[in-house]
Amino acid sequence: MKDTIYDHYIAIDWSIKNMAIARMTKKSNKITAIDVPSDIEDLQAYLKNLRGTKILAIEETTTSQWLYAELKDYADKIFICDPNRNKLLNEGPKTDKIDAAKLVQ
Repeated sequence: MKDTIYDHYIAIDWSIKNMAIARMTKKSNKITAIDVPSDIEDLQAYLKNLRGTKILAIEETTTSQWLYAELKDYADKIFICDPNRNKLLNEGPKTDKIDAAKLVQ
């Protein structure tokens, strides 16, 4: 099975007030991460404006199913990641921005 290479690798750590978005591209392993107010329409617009293929990772929370439904038309593939089973999310310091950066890896 051939691995798919995407143009954009994006991770979201969503909470009631803020969302952390981390992204890297196929051209660069440099991770950019931002922390902004949670707004689904802003997130949809952000994803829509990224040209090319997109893979999205979302940390599993009570809003994961809703986020999947809201974002499925804006990404080529979406993964929901269980933070209890993902070793990267269980180790080290914890902030939404750090978790999003770990998820995008």
